[in-house]
Amino acid sequence: MRSLLSVLLTFCASTLLSAESLTSSNRVVEIIWDVETNKWPAVLWTYKVTPQEFSPSVISNLLAVAHFTEKDKTNSPDTFSEKDGNSLFWRDLKGGSRHLAVCPTIGYIEYRNENAEASSQFHKVEGVPNQQDATLLGLKYLRLVGIDVSQIANKANSCELDLHWDKGTMSYFDETSKKEITHTNNFGVMFNRRIDGVNVQGTGRGGGMTVSFGNKAEIKDLYVCWRNLKPYKLNPFPSLEEIAMRIKNGTIILYHLGTRISYPVERLKMLTISKAIPLYEGKYQDEPMDFVRPYGSFQGVAIDGEATATNGVYFICPPVLEAK
Repeated sequence: MRSLLSVLLTFCASTLLSAESLTSSNRVVEIIWDVETNKWPAVLWTYKVTPQEFSPSVISNLLAVAHFTEKDKTNSPDTFSEKDGNSLFWRDLKGGSRHLAVCPTIGYIEYRNENAEASSQFHKVEGVPNQQDATLLGLKYLRLVGIDVSQIANKANSCELDLHWDKGTMSYFDETSKKEITHTNNFGVMFNRRIDGVNVQGTGRGGGMTVSFGNKAEIKDLYVCWRNLKPYKLNPFPSLEEIAMRIKNGTIILYHLGTRISYPVERLKMLTISKAIPLYEGKYQDEPMDFVRPYGSFQGVAIDGEATATNGVYFICPPVLEAK
């Protein structure tokens, strides 16, 4: 199973500093919430994943973008048909350098154009958009695939979109100048999805859209991961007090920051939590999901009862629902 890095989301609210003391084995464990907590959600939906319904207008837009007609439609290769028996597939039958796949069952769209960028220093690089232009183009294609910008994540404490970028470069040694030459060969922008104002885990391909542009701003690749979600159950979201108790009784495991090494909670004296973020589960587009559940992601600093050194830690509060 491939995992995706969590994309952190906080809420527009004033900073609230609170502390709770927990007694464990004749010692006091102090939990300090040094985070914005006055808009911590009380309830969140769990969603059931159902087949997506890409509208005829979206399909038409995709065919226009890819320069395909129904004559270019062919059988889906195993790469897509094994994941989605209802997948649709178009290919450049002459050169085979372009293809478009639409997989409604898993809510996935893929368009790739191998000729949109220079393959070596012997091919010209021209008209690759910069970050600003790639972003504006990305917003255009976001609408073309039927995604409203209101469904895209914002930065913390801001109405500004939380965007991420990826620049592809090509380098080679120039015999004439005796220098290494580097060209920007493509530039991409990633839009992360949000559900009910809460980020989906991952960036772009875990839930959202990623598009990159090559020569003359032609699309090099476009990936849309947009699972269809139906409300399943409205659940209470774990309160901060409940989360603190879970830390105490060991049902939440602390990990040293940047590792999967567990922190010895029995030595914990004080935990200052500096990040507390609700998220929705997200998986890579080709991984099946039956439900999408909310959970909490946390980061902070722990102080041992047996040492003066501080330790960066993180932990996850499990999904609120074990769906059956």
